[in-house]
Amino acid sequence: DALKLEGFREHIRYEDVHFRYTSKGKAVLERVTLDIPKNRKVALVGSSGAGKTTMVNLLPRFYDVSGGRITIDGTDIRDLTLHSLRRLMGIVTQEVILFNDTVANNIAYG
Repeated sequence: DALKLEGFREHIRYEDVHFRYTSKGKAVLERVTLDIPKNRKVALVGSSGAGKTTMVNLLPRFYDVSGGRITIDGTDIRDLTLHSLRRLMGIVTQEVILFNDTVANNIAYG
């Protein structure tokens, strides 16, 4: 059974993370290891196509890692319910999406 993430206390870790969009595709990320302590601000900087967005998209499990693991306080995120993982996150993407609705409703949505 999947675990429920109740909160975030210590750190997020990317441990030897590898990622490919398809099983035979080119490696997008290889051997990425990163420790992010709670309350630390982190900037992912690199050229276009370097894997910054992919790294961010792995945390809410829009995709699963091809190798290695991502943990929150030592628990592999693949062992958590998606709902409990994602409810603690706010995500702002590069693409702006506006609904055919009022400005107030677009802002209220997120």
